[in-house]
Amino acid sequence: MCLAVVGLAAFAGCNQPSSTPETADSKTGTRKALAADTIDELPAASALPLTNAAAFSRTPEVLLSVGAASPAVSGIPVFPEPREAVDRTSQRRLILFWATWCDPSVQQLNRLVHACRTATSAVELVAVSTESPAVVKSFLQNVSPERLDLTEAQSFLTIVSDETGESAAAWLHAAEHFDLPTLFATNADNAICWIGAPDTQSDQSMALILNGSMPVNQAAPEQIADQSRRDEIGQRHSSIMDATLLENYPEALQRTEELLQRFPSDPDFLWHRLQLLLSSGHVSEAKSLAETIAEKNVNQIPVLNQLAWWLANSTEPQSASAQSASELLQLAESFALRAVEQSSQQDAACLDTLARVRFLQGNLPEAIRMQQSAVSIAPDSKMLQTTLTEYQSAQQAVITPVGFETPR
Repeated sequence: MCLAVVGLAAFAGCNQPSSTPETADSKTGTRKALAADTIDELPAASALPLTNAAAFSRTPEVLLSVGAASPAVSGIPVFPEPREAVDRTSQRRLILFWATWCDPSVQQLNRLVHACRTATSAVELVAVSTESPAVVKSFLQNVSPERLDLTEAQSFLTIVSDETGESAAAWLHAAEHFDLPTLFATNADNAICWIGAPDTQSDQSMALILNGSMPVNQAAPEQIADQSRRDEIGQRHSSIMDATLLENYPEALQRTEELLQRFPSDPDFLWHRLQLLLSSGHVSEAKSLAETIAEKNVNQIPVLNQLAWWLANSTEPQSASAQSASELLQLAESFALRAVEQSSQQDAACLDTLARVRFLQGNLPEAIRMQQSAVSIAPDSKMLQTTLTEYQSAQQAVITPVGFETPR
């Protein structure tokens, strides 16, 4: 599980690998509404990333629970291509909220793809990510089939980019779920028959969903247990956030330790502790914890990239001492280089992170070169291009003498 939202900062293990939230292009990036088999054009809107609490700031019109009618899914379809080749007749759907950077999400998407591929009756799987279309497409182009096998999935799978956060609000917020991955299942009458973390789903419940006999008048036992767990986490998290907002970091860290003891098998809370350590200036402890997380995720590119991004950007506040900033940047550099190497320099998010590290180190030529590589991989990303312009402007300011203007 990757917890996705907190009030002050990202709580989860994988908050923002692309490092810069995207915005929809009002000229070329119109959003689409996906309701079963039909796609209707909607006006473009600004992005509300899942990792940004603003994505859930609005009150949903309808609260979702088992038995409720399911809302539409909004977003830009990015898989399969071309859309015209897809012919679906099933009204029963699995709606998975996931992210390319959240490894449990990718694991569960792969599991659900396999389940739908081998199901005896037709079920449509819709995978919704609040990342930009460019980020999702880049991931799908580069992910290995061992990690995500999309063979013959065009007949039942649609992958959607919901970078406005509209679907996240209509589904996740309405169901009071703020973690990834989260799965919704609907029956032939468009009623929700299952809500929860897919890894808590029993084989019996999955079988009932796939054959269309899951009841809608009561929650499955694992859903009840999952809800109880989330309620407890929510209460504990609320007290942590209260202390954090008051900058009472010792109390926030203590309560986080209690949360870790209560749920030792959940790695996401380590990331919350790391965020608190960075915010409170505990550089040595933060470095040690970051190295521990990296050791447990040696080959996880999104984790290494996320660590690099967090560490690098924690050096920017003026409160960070020169020594602390140098130490954190050095560690961020090591993680960023590993992520870029493991992704064969083909992941725009990883290149973007390494470019940021180089920029903060004052190496503007290398920052520009890395950012140009990121843009070449994801040319539709406005934010990557904006960041490149920022670096180029900074270099121009350095090399242009005061009082002179560059030729036009």
